[in-house]
Amino acid sequence: MKSMSLFLLTFFTLYGSIHLYFFLKCRSAFSPVTPWLLFPLALFLVLMLLSPILVHVIETCRQDALTRFFARMAYFWMGFLFLFFCMSLTADLYHGLAFLAGNLSTKQVHIPVLSSVAVFLLSTGMALLICIYGMYEARHIKTERLVISSAKIPMEIGRFRIVQISDLHLGITTRANQIDRIIASIRETKPDLLVCTGDLIDGQPDSFSPQLAPFRQLNPPFGKYAVTGNHEFYVGLERAVTWLKWSGFIVLQGERADVNHWITLAGVDDRKGLQKHPAPDGTTADPMPTLPDRRFTLFLKHRPLIDAKMVRIADLQLSGHTHKGQIFPFGLFTRLLFPYHSGDYTFPNGFRLYVSRGTGTWGPPIRFLAPPEITVIDLVTSAGIAPDGK
Repeated sequence: MKSMSLFLLTFFTLYGSIHLYFFLKCRSAFSPVTPWLLFPLALFLVLMLLSPILVHVIETCRQDALTRFFARMAYFWMGFLFLFFCMSLTADLYHGLAFLAGNLSTKQVHIPVLSSVAVFLLSTGMALLICIYGMYEARHIKTERLVISSAKIPMEIGRFRIVQISDLHLGITTRANQIDRIIASIRETKPDLLVCTGDLIDGQPDSFSPQLAPFRQLNPPFGKYAVTGNHEFYVGLERAVTWLKWSGFIVLQGERADVNHWITLAGVDDRKGLQKHPAPDGTTADPMPTLPDRRFTLFLKHRPLIDAKMVRIADLQLSGHTHKGQIFPFGLFTRLLFPYHSGDYTFPNGFRLYVSRGTGTWGPPIRFLAPPEITVIDLVTSAGIAPDGK
């Protein structure tokens, strides 16, 4: 509870500061502004600042249509405001440097600067254009392909295809056609095994069945497996796991599963989720499953954090969580928190880590320079022929 309170305090302090920045920039750009025009703007900004809480309140009241409309507006605004802040702050830094250069120079130097109106309008226009493009980018899923060869894979297998999805954040605002595109992309790859590395579901609706029903129709030959992410804990761990199982996933919570005679799959709950929302018995650490030697071991973990034990005994770890920042330049910040930020990483002993950019979006329905993905991992014997990728 204490950590959640600290998170909310930090979030609303930062988010509130950006709203105040927007208000001051608007007032400066169009000064003088009469109070009767500033008041509606201030009221709107307060409403948007509180929107993450208001969305939750409306959702729990089962006002689905209102929730969808308000949430989509509020989250679009969140993306726009972040981009506006980045654009306008860049202009502020440029003006600051121009001011210093002019005062420190021994010669008279003319450095062009923009008016406050021009900066506001340019920042607004650029932010809106990126938001519109970002909505397009978020709807177009890319298929990333990875080939991993290992002597642990029998020669007669030829190729074993694993498809990874991650961070879909399915909830009340998810559109049906978006889910259809994801399902179609998965089917097209013809996976032998489907895995989800957390944050499949989000929000608080009474029923996730409309969002999860299409996944019940996916039946890869070797099954579907999932681990929890932090958002499954926000939904409520027991409730989230029940829905994951309803959609056909086998949920690994510090457990292992022998997929066939040569590959072992292991997975753990999200550690931060366990710390913030302990199990009824007080458990706060993710139990590490005992893993066999001499079998190819695939480890599922939501956050791209490395455990020294797993590096020694596992062959491949699949993770997600970072979204690659989702909206550039936010990725510059998430990269500081997660050095293994996106893509494929190989360790000296041959251990591999792949971090997905995520298949959906959280908050703003926008992606910019971080397109959504499903990941196709083809396992082949080290003495075999690489697959054709089809």
